[in-house]
Amino acid sequence: MARYVPAIMDFFGTMRLNLHYIVLKDADYCKPADLLAQYCDGMNQILKTKKRGGITIRQEQADHTISMISESDDRFSFHFHFVFIPQSLEETIVAKSLEMNRSCIRGGTAGVSTDPHKALNDIARHLDLDDKEALIRHSVKEQWFSDEDWYTDLLSSIQQLNS
Repeated sequence: MARYVPAIMDFFGTMRLNLHYIVLKDADYCKPADLLAQYCDGMNQILKTKKRGGITIRQEQADHTISMISESDDRFSFHFHFVFIPQSLEETIVAKSLEMNRSCIRGGTAGVSTDPHKALNDIARHLDLDDKEALIRHSVKEQWFSDEDWYTDLLSSIQQLNS
């Protein structure tokens, strides 16, 4: 958040924008409410640091949304819709890859790193995919997570923004 929010704040007052972002975020076993509070506090701190007034930060726990809204013209707004993965995306994809492709992965799990980031590349290589990004795209195309709450929340968020 510290990397992107300051740049977004610079748009306030330049154009009338009402933008919505869907942010897929690892919860790393934390409660989403705690993470939202942490992000909201961080945004407020960035406002103070940048000495930016006239922006209200609102938090909606029900739909995991944090909004930055101009106090002078609410057409200037940014809405961050968070979808939380209970552990981490990398760990989730590694676990699902091993579950779904155990017979395809030569050498079983012995050829796969215990570091989830490295494991993605190991698994991609074993499945004859270019890299970890190709493995992630493959998991989406094959709908590996269609029974997961976070995945259905992600699809629902996308559908709501498109309607």
